[in-house]
Amino acid sequence: MACMDDDCVATPTWLSTILKVFQGCFPRPGMVGGRIEGIWEAPRPEWLSDHMLGMLGIIDWGGAQIVLTDKSWLPIGNMAMPRMLLQEVGGLREDLGRQGSTLRANEEVYLGKQLKSLGYNLVYDPRIEMHHHVHASRLTRDYFKKWYYWQGRSDAIMLDLAAPLSRLARVLLVVRKLAWAALRLPLIVVAPKPADRFRQQCQMLEVYGLLTGLVRPGEQR
Repeated sequence: MACMDDDCVATPTWLSTILKVFQGCFPRPGMVGGRIEGIWEAPRPEWLSDHMLGMLGIIDWGGAQIVLTDKSWLPIGNMAMPRMLLQEVGGLREDLGRQGSTLRANEEVYLGKQLKSLGYNLVYDPRIEMHHHVHASRLTRDYFKKWYYWQGRSDAIMLDLAAPLSRLARVLLVVRKLAWAALRLPLIVVAPKPADRFRQQCQMLEVYGLLTGLVRPGEQR
């Protein structure tokens, strides 16, 4: 099963390359995917750093085929996996991913973790290439602030899915995140580049979203 977003454009060799990668890897991976280039429908803002391009579905993990670590992921806009494996893990979770006006995320991240827990690798190959329209409506500070907040909320959901946290574990995690935020807070002002300052603001909102999800997990905003 191969997945792409409705605002993506696949290269002519997309499907055939996916098959080649599956056939050429040993052991056989549980999921494969590749690079996503942006089709910019408006000029890229100066406050948008390279570190934030993944929020727009633009992914580049390098020019060589690699097995992904826990710090990388394959976006649902450019990934493929055997249908039987998707059925084995119960499909994509409905409590993650977009819901209504929220920007919940992590459905593909959690799926990747499930496959890894079963012993499968996730393989990135840049030849599996996709092009993604970057709509002008997403190139606003408000969109990114909302995205980061909901990324934090989604991370809180994933923490509970992995292993429900005890009250004490929640308190300790909240304390650690607050300490991290306090140390990073000055960078919102002193970071030398506007893009770096805005990224710090967004990361604070991500922490806020995570803390909100840990303290009030059932709340919708």
